[in-house]
Order: sequence, then C-alpha cells, then structure tokens
Amino acid sequence: RGLAQLWAGVYAGSICGGAAGAMLAERIGYGPIFLVGALILFMIVPYTLIFLRGTTGRTPAEAREPEPRAYTGRQVFAFVSDRSLLSLILFSSFPTAVALVGFLNYFIPIYLNRIGTTQSNIGRVLMVYGICLIYVAPLLSRHIDAWPSRKPFIVASGALGGVAVIIFSFLEGVWGIALSVLLLGLSSSFGFASQSAYVLRLEVSQELGRGRALSIYSSTNRLGQVLGPITFGWLMVATGINTGIGYFGVAYLVLTVLFLLVARNDGKTTV
Repeated sequence: RGLAQLWAGVYAGSICGGAAGAMLAERIGYGPIFLVGALILFMIVPYTLIFLRGTTGRTPAEAREPEPRAYTGRQVFAFVSDRSLLSLILFSSFPTAVALVGFLNYFIPIYLNRIGTTQSNIGRVLMVYGICLIYVAPLLSRHIDAWPSRKPFIVASGALGGVAVIIFSFLEGVWGIALSVLLLGLSSSFGFASQSAYVLRLEVSQELGRGRALSIYSSTNRLGQVLGPITFGWLMVATGINTGIGYFGVAYLVLTVLFLLVARNDGKTTV
C-alpha cells in the first residue's frame, strides 16, 4: 500500500507537469517551459536542506529491515538467476517498461501530434494515465496487500497492458488512444506495487537483503525504459505503425502467459 501511495504522489506531479506544460507551450513557447522546469528542479535542493534536516536515522526500530552486513557474489548470482525473479524481469517488468516509455511517453505524443491534435489535448489524454495511478492504484493496493499471492495481479497487469497496445491496431484516433492510455493506467495500477512486493517476498531477496534486491531489480527495469523508444522507433520503421505495434501487443500477451506458467507462486515461496 505504501508503494501505491508513493506512485500516486509521483503521478500527481506528472499530471500537473504534463497538463500545465502542454497548455502553456501553446501560449509562451517551449523554451520558457524548459526554463520553468529547470527552476522547479533546482528548488529541490533548498527544500531538502531546509525541510528534511535531521530526518536521516530516525526510522523507528520496528520499521527497520535487517540487512546483511556483507554479501557474496554467490548470493548475487543466486538472486539474478532465480527462476521467479528472471520470469518477473523478462516476462513482466521488462515488457511493461518498454510499453510505458516506448508506447505511452514516446509514440502516443508523436502520433497525436501527427494527426493534428493540439498540444493541450495531448496533455489531457496523458492525464488519464496519471489519474488511474492516483485514484485506482491506492484502492487496489488494499486488496493486493490482503491477497496471499501477488502473482495474479502481475498477470492481470500484463494482460491489460497487452490489450492496451493491441487496441491501437483497431481503434485509431484520439478516442482509441485515450482508451489505450486508460488500460495502461489500470495495468500499472495492478502492476507497480505488486511487482515490487513480489520481489520482496522471494526467499533469494530475503537472503540478499531487501534494499539490494530492489536496487538490482530497479536497474533491470530502467534498461527496459531506455530501450522503449528504440524498440517502438524500430517497429514503426521496419513493419509500419499499425502492424509493428500490433506485433508488440501480441508479444506482450505471450510473455504474460509465460510468466504465469514459469514463475512460482510467491504466496508459497515467501519466507
């Protein structure tokens, strides 16, 4: 539930920034928008120094997670080669990252711009994704925490994400894109918190340490984000827009089925 609340806060800022930036870009241009964004980022420094002073080391003893003081290469290898973790990375986390950055953040704005959608309306369409993370994800997190296994929610996330991408092959235009964005928002509402919780519940994560386990897992997720625009750019050039994106959506669903078949049930493997 805490992870869901964290992402809700992140995407609340994303909605404000995307919508406000898109609307202001039509009136004052792109250059001033980048300048304002840079100033906002620089404000983080004095905020941290002033308002977060003395917060380090105040974690209550009951909330602290024990971390091993040292770890070996054998532990790291056992972690990255674990069947369930590899299944999560290759069949769920990686394609999700490619879809979110490549399809949502790269392809959709370009496509809407090419069909004549105003910059303001592009921002409004992307707001749908953030709204799901703010209002739907925290509600789902209660059920995710209460459920004995996180695996069904990860499978639901992959299924919704694959359908969201495939829909573009059948419904073009602003309304088709809006529906895809809505389904991607629902997919992330199921997936973000459940994927991280799945990692933490694995025995190899307990042995390596929760902080280190999440760090390694997050690094692989970032790799998928980097490859997202490259993947969708190559698909558009090599196979055409509709065909290439449709292929990716089908592959996304196939990978989700592979995760369902290969990954262990975390409710039975947790320590």
